[in-house]
Amino acid sequence: MINFLIKIKYKYRINLDFYSLVLFIFFLPLYIFLGIILKLLKIYFFKLFWVNAIGHLVGEPDFFLREQLNSKNKYLAVIILLPKSEVANSYYLKYLKKDFKIITNNLICKLLAPIKFLNINIINPDKYFTNLNIKDPEQFKKNTNIFNISKVLNDTYPKLTLSLSENEKLQSKNLIKKFNLDKYDGHVLLHFRDVQYRDDKIGPRDTMNLNSYIETIKYLIENKNYAVIRMGRGNNVAPFPKKIEGLFDYATSQFKSDKNDILLVGSSKLFIGTNSGLSVLCYKFKIPSCFVNYAPFCKSPWIPNSFYFPKIYKNKNNNKTLSVSEILNSPIANSIDIKDYDEFEILENSSDDILNFVKEYIERINGKFSDSREILITKNKFYELLSKKFNYRNSNISSYFLHKYQDLIC
Repeated sequence: MINFLIKIKYKYRINLDFYSLVLFIFFLPLYIFLGIILKLLKIYFFKLFWVNAIGHLVGEPDFFLREQLNSKNKYLAVIILLPKSEVANSYYLKYLKKDFKIITNNLICKLLAPIKFLNINIINPDKYFTNLNIKDPEQFKKNTNIFNISKVLNDTYPKLTLSLSENEKLQSKNLIKKFNLDKYDGHVLLHFRDVQYRDDKIGPRDTMNLNSYIETIKYLIENKNYAVIRMGRGNNVAPFPKKIEGLFDYATSQFKSDKNDILLVGSSKLFIGTNSGLSVLCYKFKIPSCFVNYAPFCKSPWIPNSFYFPKIYKNKNNNKTLSVSEILNSPIANSIDIKDYDEFEILENSSDDILNFVKEYIERINGKFSDSREILITKNKFYELLSKKFNYRNSNISSYFLHKYQDLIC
Protein backbone atom coordinates (compact mmCIF):
# COMPACT_ATOMS: atom_id res chain seq x y z
CA MET A 1 0.00 0.00 0.00
CA ILE A 2 2.79 2.43 0.95
CA ASN A 3 4.76 1.70 -2.25
CA PHE A 4 1.59 2.22 -4.31
CA LEU A 5 0.98 5.63 -2.71
CA ILE A 6 4.60 6.63 -3.34
CA LYS A 7 4.33 5.72 -7.03
CA ILE A 8 1.08 7.68 -7.40
CA LYS A 9 2.60 10.62 -5.53
CA TYR A 10 5.54 11.08 -7.89
CA LYS A 11 3.75 10.10 -11.10
CA TYR A 12 0.92 12.61 -10.69
CA ARG A 13 2.78 15.15 -8.54
CA ILE A 14 0.35 15.03 -5.64
CA ASN A 15 1.38 14.93 -1.99
CA LEU A 16 -0.56 11.78 -1.34
CA ASP A 17 -0.39 10.06 2.05
CA PHE A 18 -2.74 7.84 4.00
CA TYR A 19 -4.53 10.67 5.80
CA SER A 20 -5.01 12.71 2.61
CA LEU A 21 -6.41 9.64 0.89
CA VAL A 22 -8.90 9.04 3.74
CA LEU A 23 -10.01 12.68 3.65
CA PHE A 24 -10.39 12.55 -0.11
CA ILE A 25 -12.53 9.40 -0.04
CA PHE A 26 -14.84 10.37 2.82
CA PHE A 27 -15.28 14.03 1.93
CA LEU A 28 -15.13 13.84 -1.87
CA PRO A 29 -18.50 15.62 -2.44
CA LEU A 30 -17.39 18.45 -0.17
CA TYR A 31 -14.09 18.87 -2.00
CA ILE A 32 -15.87 18.86 -5.37
CA PHE A 33 -18.34 21.49 -4.16
CA LEU A 34 -15.56 23.63 -2.69
CA GLY A 35 -13.49 23.37 -5.89
CA ILE A 36 -16.41 24.43 -8.10
CA ILE A 37 -17.34 27.38 -5.86
CA LEU A 38 -13.75 28.62 -5.72
CA LYS A 39 -13.38 28.24 -9.48
CA LEU A 40 -16.49 30.36 -10.06
CA LEU A 41 -14.92 32.98 -7.81
CA LYS A 42 -11.66 32.68 -9.82
CA ILE A 43 -9.76 31.44 -6.78
CA TYR A 44 -7.25 28.78 -7.76
CA PHE A 45 -4.68 26.56 -6.04
CA PHE A 46 -1.11 26.58 -7.32
CA LYS A 47 -0.02 22.94 -7.37
CA LEU A 48 3.52 23.33 -6.05
CA PHE A 49 4.75 19.78 -5.47
CA TRP A 50 8.42 20.27 -4.55
CA VAL A 51 7.79 22.65 -1.63
CA ASN A 52 11.01 21.50 0.04
CA ALA A 53 13.19 22.46 -2.96
CA ILE A 54 14.29 26.10 -3.13
CA GLY A 55 14.56 26.09 -6.93
CA HIS A 56 10.93 25.05 -7.38
CA LEU A 57 9.73 27.29 -4.54
CA VAL A 58 11.27 30.32 -6.26
CA GLY A 59 11.15 29.40 -9.93
CA GLU A 60 7.68 27.98 -10.51
CA PRO A 61 5.73 30.91 -8.99
CA ASP A 62 8.10 33.29 -10.79
CA PHE A 63 7.37 31.82 -14.22
CA PHE A 64 3.65 31.78 -13.50
CA LEU A 65 3.76 35.49 -12.73
CA ARG A 66 5.76 36.14 -15.90
CA GLU A 67 3.12 34.36 -17.96
CA GLN A 68 0.44 36.38 -16.23
CA LEU A 69 1.99 39.65 -17.40
CA ASN A 70 0.75 38.92 -20.94
CA SER A 71 -2.11 36.53 -20.18
CA LYS A 72 -5.84 37.04 -20.53
CA ASN A 73 -6.48 34.58 -17.69
CA LYS A 74 -6.89 36.62 -14.56
CA TYR A 75 -7.42 35.31 -11.05
CA LEU A 76 -9.02 36.85 -7.99
CA ALA A 77 -6.55 34.94 -5.85
CA VAL A 78 -4.00 32.14 -6.21
CA ILE A 79 -3.40 29.98 -3.13
CA ILE A 80 -0.20 28.07 -2.42
CA LEU A 81 -0.12 25.48 0.36
CA LEU A 82 3.29 25.69 2.00
CA PRO A 83 3.30 23.81 5.32
CA LYS A 84 5.86 25.17 7.78
CA SER A 85 7.26 21.72 8.41
CA GLU A 86 8.19 21.22 4.74
CA VAL A 87 8.88 24.54 3.05
CA ALA A 88 12.43 24.99 1.73
CA ASN A 89 12.90 28.57 2.95
CA SER A 90 10.37 30.15 5.29
CA TYR A 91 11.92 33.63 4.99
CA TYR A 92 11.28 33.68 1.25
CA LEU A 93 7.54 33.50 1.90
CA LYS A 94 7.52 37.24 2.65
CA TYR A 95 8.20 37.81 -1.06
CA LEU A 96 5.63 35.27 -2.26
CA LYS A 97 2.93 36.85 -0.10
CA LYS A 98 3.00 39.94 -2.32
CA ASP A 99 1.43 37.98 -5.18
CA PHE A 100 -0.10 34.84 -3.65
CA LYS A 101 -2.27 33.78 -0.74
CA ILE A 102 0.09 31.62 1.31
CA ILE A 103 -1.18 29.04 3.80
CA THR A 104 1.51 27.67 6.13
CA ASN A 105 -0.49 26.07 8.94
CA ASN A 106 0.32 22.35 8.78
CA LEU A 107 -3.19 21.22 9.72
CA ILE A 108 -5.00 23.53 7.28
CA CYS A 109 -2.59 22.48 4.50
CA LYS A 110 -3.35 18.83 5.27
CA LEU A 111 -7.13 19.43 5.17
CA LEU A 112 -6.98 21.37 1.89
CA ALA A 113 -4.45 19.15 0.11
CA PRO A 114 -7.03 16.68 -1.33
CA ILE A 115 -8.68 19.44 -3.37
CA LYS A 116 -5.57 19.43 -5.56
CA PHE A 117 -6.31 15.83 -6.58
CA LEU A 118 -9.43 16.92 -8.48
CA ASN A 119 -7.88 19.34 -10.95
CA ILE A 120 -10.97 21.57 -10.83
CA ASN A 121 -9.38 24.86 -9.87
CA ILE A 122 -5.70 23.97 -10.15
CA ILE A 123 -2.73 25.72 -11.76
CA ASN A 124 -0.17 23.05 -12.69
CA PRO A 125 3.41 24.39 -12.90
CA ASP A 126 5.01 21.18 -14.20
CA LYS A 127 5.59 22.74 -17.63
CA TYR A 128 8.13 25.17 -16.17
CA PHE A 129 10.70 22.64 -14.96
CA THR A 130 9.45 19.09 -14.43
CA ASN A 131 8.29 18.47 -18.00
CA LEU A 132 11.73 19.41 -19.34
CA ASN A 133 13.50 16.72 -17.30
CA ILE A 134 12.77 14.01 -19.84
CA LYS A 135 14.81 11.74 -22.11
CA ASP A 136 12.50 11.59 -25.13
CA PRO A 137 13.80 14.24 -27.59
CA GLU A 138 10.54 14.51 -29.53
CA GLN A 139 8.45 15.05 -26.41
CA PHE A 140 11.12 17.45 -25.18
CA LYS A 141 10.67 19.61 -28.29
CA LYS A 142 6.91 19.62 -27.81
CA ASN A 143 7.27 20.64 -24.18
CA THR A 144 9.68 23.48 -24.97
CA ASN A 145 7.17 24.77 -27.50
CA ILE A 146 4.42 24.68 -24.87
CA PHE A 147 6.59 26.77 -22.58
CA ASN A 148 9.51 28.60 -24.20
CA ILE A 149 11.71 29.67 -21.31
CA SER A 150 13.94 31.92 -23.41
CA LYS A 151 11.04 33.81 -24.98
CA VAL A 152 9.29 34.37 -21.65
CA LEU A 153 12.49 35.73 -20.12
CA ASN A 154 13.31 37.89 -23.14
CA ASP A 155 9.84 39.43 -22.90
CA THR A 156 9.78 39.98 -19.14
CA TYR A 157 13.25 40.01 -17.51
CA PRO A 158 14.30 41.86 -15.32
CA LYS A 159 10.74 42.54 -14.24
CA LEU A 160 9.61 40.62 -11.13
CA THR A 161 13.14 40.38 -9.75
CA LEU A 162 13.98 41.22 -6.15
CA SER A 163 16.37 43.40 -4.15
CA LEU A 164 17.17 43.49 -0.46
CA SER A 165 15.62 46.30 1.54
CA GLU A 166 17.92 48.88 3.12
CA ASN A 167 17.43 47.19 6.48
CA GLU A 168 18.27 43.78 4.97
CA LYS A 169 21.40 45.23 3.36
CA LEU A 170 22.51 46.48 6.78
CA GLN A 171 21.83 43.06 8.31
CA SER A 172 23.86 41.45 5.54
CA LYS A 173 26.81 43.76 6.24
CA ASN A 174 26.66 42.86 9.92
CA LEU A 175 26.60 39.18 9.02
CA ILE A 176 29.69 39.60 6.82
CA LYS A 177 31.45 41.25 9.77
CA LYS A 178 30.69 38.21 11.91
CA PHE A 179 32.41 36.11 9.24
CA ASN A 180 35.45 38.46 9.45
CA LEU A 181 35.12 39.19 5.74
CA ASP A 182 34.33 42.91 5.84
CA LYS A 183 37.80 43.93 4.59
CA TYR A 184 37.02 42.56 1.11
CA ASP A 185 35.29 44.32 -1.80
CA GLY A 186 32.24 42.12 -1.58
CA HIS A 187 31.64 38.37 -1.57
CA VAL A 188 31.23 35.59 -4.11
CA LEU A 189 28.97 32.62 -3.45
CA LEU A 190 30.30 29.13 -4.13
CA HIS A 191 27.94 26.18 -4.22
CA PHE A 192 27.98 22.57 -5.35
CA ARG A 193 25.46 19.82 -4.89
CA ASP A 194 26.51 17.71 -1.93
CA VAL A 195 25.81 13.99 -2.06
CA GLN A 196 24.64 14.06 1.56
CA TYR A 197 22.08 16.84 1.09
CA ARG A 198 19.11 14.62 0.26
CA ASP A 199 19.61 10.87 0.05
CA ASP A 200 23.34 9.99 0.26
CA LYS A 201 23.13 8.56 -3.27
CA ILE A 202 25.73 9.87 -5.68
CA GLY A 203 24.04 11.52 -8.65
CA PRO A 204 25.31 13.03 -11.92
CA ARG A 205 24.80 16.57 -10.60
CA ASP A 206 26.79 16.02 -7.39
CA THR A 207 30.35 17.33 -6.95
CA MET A 208 32.88 15.00 -5.35
CA ASN A 209 36.26 16.72 -5.83
CA LEU A 210 36.11 19.96 -3.82
CA ASN A 211 39.89 20.42 -4.11
CA SER A 212 39.44 21.42 -7.74
CA TYR A 213 37.95 24.73 -6.55
CA ILE A 214 40.92 25.79 -4.43
CA GLU A 215 42.85 27.66 -7.13
CA THR A 216 39.74 29.56 -8.15
CA ILE A 217 39.03 30.52 -4.55
CA LYS A 218 42.58 31.81 -4.13
CA TYR A 219 42.32 33.76 -7.39
CA LEU A 220 39.11 35.49 -6.29
CA ILE A 221 40.55 36.39 -2.89
CA GLU A 222 44.08 37.39 -3.91
CA ASN A 223 43.49 38.89 -7.36
CA LYS A 224 39.96 40.29 -7.12
CA ASN A 225 39.79 41.00 -3.38
CA TYR A 226 36.52 39.11 -3.12
CA ALA A 227 35.67 37.00 -0.11
CA VAL A 228 34.28 33.56 -0.96
CA ILE A 229 31.35 32.05 0.93
CA ARG A 230 30.65 28.36 0.46
CA MET A 231 26.88 27.88 0.55
CA GLY A 232 24.85 24.76 1.31
CA ARG A 233 22.27 23.22 3.60
CA GLY A 234 21.90 19.92 5.39
CA ASN A 235 23.11 18.55 8.71
CA ASN A 236 25.82 16.27 7.33
CA VAL A 237 27.54 18.47 4.77
CA ALA A 238 31.28 17.76 4.77
CA PRO A 239 33.57 20.72 5.60
CA PHE A 240 35.55 22.25 2.77
CA PRO A 241 38.86 20.31 2.63
CA LYS A 242 41.17 23.31 3.06
CA LYS A 243 41.10 26.36 5.29
CA ILE A 244 41.83 29.53 3.30
CA GLU A 245 41.87 33.08 4.61
CA GLY A 246 38.99 34.86 2.91
CA LEU A 247 36.90 31.70 2.54
CA PHE A 248 33.99 31.15 4.94
CA ASP A 249 32.39 27.71 5.05
CA TYR A 250 28.84 28.87 5.74
CA ALA A 251 27.46 25.44 4.79
CA THR A 252 28.97 23.89 7.92
CA SER A 253 28.65 26.91 10.22
CA GLN A 254 26.31 27.78 13.07
CA PHE A 255 25.03 30.76 11.06
CA LYS A 256 22.95 28.71 8.59
CA SER A 257 19.36 29.89 8.46
CA ASP A 258 16.63 30.63 5.93
CA LYS A 259 17.01 34.36 6.48
CA ASN A 260 20.80 34.37 6.22
CA ASP A 261 20.59 32.44 2.96
CA ILE A 262 18.54 35.29 1.50
CA LEU A 263 20.77 38.00 2.94
CA LEU A 264 23.93 36.42 1.52
CA VAL A 265 22.43 35.78 -1.91
CA GLY A 266 20.86 39.21 -2.22
CA SER A 267 24.11 41.03 -1.42
CA SER A 268 26.56 38.88 -3.41
CA LYS A 269 28.68 39.95 -6.39
CA LEU A 270 28.74 36.62 -8.21
CA PHE A 271 27.42 33.06 -7.96
CA ILE A 272 29.60 30.09 -8.94
CA GLY A 273 27.52 26.96 -8.78
CA THR A 274 26.04 24.01 -10.57
CA ASN A 275 22.62 22.71 -11.54
CA SER A 276 20.89 23.30 -8.22
CA GLY A 277 18.00 25.25 -6.77
CA LEU A 278 20.17 27.92 -5.15
CA SER A 279 20.96 29.27 -8.63
CA VAL A 280 17.25 30.08 -9.10
CA LEU A 281 17.29 32.17 -5.93
CA CYS A 282 20.33 34.02 -7.31
CA TYR A 283 18.46 34.58 -10.58
CA LYS A 284 15.56 36.11 -8.65
CA PHE A 285 17.99 38.62 -7.10
CA LYS A 286 19.76 39.34 -10.46
CA ILE A 287 23.09 37.92 -9.30
CA PRO A 288 25.50 37.15 -12.19
CA SER A 289 25.84 33.36 -12.33
CA CYS A 290 28.30 30.93 -13.87
CA PHE A 291 27.98 27.17 -13.65
CA VAL A 292 30.70 24.54 -13.42
CA ASN A 293 30.47 20.75 -13.21
CA TYR A 294 27.16 21.15 -14.99
CA ALA A 295 24.90 18.17 -15.70
CA PRO A 296 23.02 16.91 -17.59
CA PHE A 297 25.07 17.79 -20.63
CA CYS A 298 22.29 19.16 -22.83
CA LYS A 299 20.40 21.15 -20.22
CA SER A 300 22.08 24.52 -20.46
CA PRO A 301 21.18 27.05 -17.73
CA TRP A 302 18.21 29.23 -18.71
CA ILE A 303 19.21 32.04 -16.32
CA PRO A 304 19.79 35.32 -18.19
CA ASN A 305 23.44 36.31 -18.73
CA SER A 306 24.69 33.01 -17.32
CA PHE A 307 27.35 30.72 -18.81
CA TYR A 308 28.25 27.12 -18.06
CA PHE A 309 31.01 24.52 -18.26
CA PRO A 310 29.54 20.99 -18.44
CA LYS A 311 30.97 17.73 -17.20
CA ILE A 312 32.25 15.30 -19.82
CA TYR A 313 31.98 11.52 -19.89
CA LYS A 314 33.87 8.33 -20.70
CA ASN A 315 32.51 5.04 -21.96
CA LYS A 316 33.53 2.44 -19.36
CA ASN A 317 33.63 -0.30 -21.98
CA ASN A 318 36.32 1.25 -24.18
CA ASN A 319 37.65 4.06 -21.91
CA LYS A 320 36.93 6.57 -24.66
CA THR A 321 35.77 10.13 -23.96
CA LEU A 322 32.38 10.71 -25.53
CA SER A 323 31.96 13.26 -28.30
CA VAL A 324 28.94 15.59 -28.32
CA SER A 325 27.19 13.39 -30.88
CA GLU A 326 27.84 10.29 -28.79
CA ILE A 327 26.42 12.00 -25.71
CA LEU A 328 23.32 13.03 -27.68
CA ASN A 329 22.78 9.43 -28.76
CA SER A 330 23.24 8.07 -25.25
CA PRO A 331 20.70 7.83 -22.39
CA ILE A 332 22.59 10.47 -20.37
CA ALA A 333 22.04 13.41 -22.76
CA ASN A 334 19.24 15.01 -20.75
CA SER A 335 19.08 12.66 -17.77
CA ILE A 336 19.66 13.20 -14.05
CA ASP A 337 18.86 9.55 -13.26
CA ILE A 338 22.02 7.83 -11.99
CA LYS A 339 20.86 4.51 -13.48
CA ASP A 340 21.35 5.93 -16.98
CA TYR A 341 25.03 6.52 -16.19
CA ASP A 342 25.93 2.90 -15.38
CA GLU A 343 28.07 2.49 -18.49
CA PHE A 344 29.66 5.93 -18.27
CA GLU A 345 32.31 7.51 -16.07
CA ILE A 346 31.50 11.07 -15.02
CA LEU A 347 34.50 13.38 -15.42
CA GLU A 348 34.30 16.45 -13.21
CA ASN A 349 35.83 19.75 -14.25
CA SER A 350 39.52 20.08 -13.47
CA SER A 351 41.05 22.88 -11.43
CA ASP A 352 42.26 24.40 -14.71
CA ASP A 353 38.74 24.20 -16.20
CA ILE A 354 37.12 25.98 -13.28
CA LEU A 355 39.76 28.70 -12.91
CA ASN A 356 39.91 29.63 -16.59
CA PHE A 357 36.15 29.58 -16.97
CA VAL A 358 35.61 31.83 -13.95
CA LYS A 359 38.21 34.25 -15.33
CA GLU A 360 36.35 34.18 -18.65
CA TYR A 361 33.02 34.86 -17.00
CA ILE A 362 34.28 37.77 -14.91
CA GLU A 363 35.65 39.35 -18.10
CA ARG A 364 32.26 38.80 -19.74
CA ILE A 365 30.25 40.57 -17.05
CA ASN A 366 32.80 43.40 -17.05
CA GLY A 367 32.41 43.80 -20.81
CA LYS A 368 36.03 42.84 -21.56
CA PHE A 369 35.56 39.47 -23.26
CA SER A 370 35.10 38.73 -26.93
CA ASP A 371 35.15 35.42 -28.80
CA SER A 372 37.63 34.72 -31.54
CA ARG A 373 36.39 33.84 -35.03
CA GLU A 374 37.53 30.23 -34.46
CA ILE A 375 35.50 29.96 -31.24
CA LEU A 376 32.39 31.41 -32.90
CA ILE A 377 32.63 28.76 -35.63
CA THR A 378 33.03 26.04 -33.02
CA LYS A 379 30.11 27.42 -31.02
CA ASN A 380 27.83 27.34 -34.06
CA LYS A 381 28.85 23.74 -34.69
CA PHE A 382 28.15 22.86 -31.06
CA TYR A 383 24.62 24.27 -31.16
CA GLU A 384 23.86 22.76 -34.54
CA LEU A 385 24.51 19.37 -32.94
CA LEU A 386 22.36 20.11 -29.89
CA SER A 387 19.49 21.48 -31.94
CA LYS A 388 18.93 18.03 -33.43
CA LYS A 389 17.66 16.63 -30.14
CA PHE A 390 17.82 18.80 -27.00
CA ASN A 391 18.10 22.56 -27.36
CA TYR A 392 17.17 25.01 -24.61
CA ARG A 393 17.64 27.90 -27.04
CA ASN A 394 20.58 29.27 -25.03
CA SER A 395 24.02 29.88 -26.55
CA ASN A 396 25.81 30.19 -23.22
CA ILE A 397 28.43 27.46 -23.37
CA SER A 398 31.88 28.48 -22.06
CA SER A 399 34.33 29.58 -24.74
CA TYR A 400 37.12 27.93 -22.78
CA PHE A 401 35.19 24.66 -22.95
CA LEU A 402 34.88 25.04 -26.73
CA HIS A 403 38.61 25.75 -26.98
CA LYS A 404 39.78 22.90 -24.75
CA TYR A 405 37.37 20.24 -25.99
CA GLN A 406 36.95 21.26 -29.64
CA ASP A 407 37.97 17.73 -30.72
CA LEU A 408 34.83 16.39 -28.99
CA ILE A 409 32.48 18.71 -30.85
CA CYS A 410 31.62 16.36 -33.65
